[in-house]
Formats: sequence, C-alpha cells, structure tokens
Amino acid sequence: MNTIASWNSSLNKWCKKIAFYLEDIETGIGLGINLFLLGLIFASLGIFVASTYPIGDSLKELFQVVDMVILVIFTIEYILRFWVAEQKKKVFLEYFFLN
Repeated sequence: MNTIASWNSSLNKWCKKIAFYLEDIETGIGLGINLFLLGLIFASLGIFVASTYPIGDSLKELFQVVDMVILVIFTIEYILRFWVAEQKKKVFLEYFFLN
C-alpha cells in the first residue's frame, strides 16, 4: 500500500510541474514550451496559406505530413492540459471558448 501512496505522490508532483510549465512564461522552460507552441501555430497557418497556391504534389504531401505532426503535438498538449487540470470542466470549456 505504501508503494501506491508513493506512486500517487510522485504522479501528483509531475502533474503540478507539467501544469506549471504549460501556463508559465517566466522561466526558460515555460517560455520555451509556449514559444514552441506559438511557432507551431504559425507553421500551421503558413502551411494552410501555402496550400491555397498551386504547388507540386511532393510539396503538398510534405505539408500534409507536417500538418499531421502538428495536429498530434497539439492533441498531446490538450490531453496533458486536461489531465493535469484541477478543474477539468473549466479547461474543457475554455479550450473551446464555451465559458
């Protein structure tokens, strides 16, 4: 039983640390994470705009792969935010602008 309590304590510490860095912009790690996510947003926007122009099939396929990778990263980010949130309903509603 002591092992389970120890595991839960470690998991709780990790959850708090992840939640902190996803919201933080003051520390290097938090700022890096948020700038990385911002870069992905701009990359996705660039891919969307570029794909409205006539481009070759190989470039179109590359854009689709990169766009899928970005989608997977944002899905993981959302799952992490939801998992570590103390108020899961609030996170869900805020993410979809439903509050």
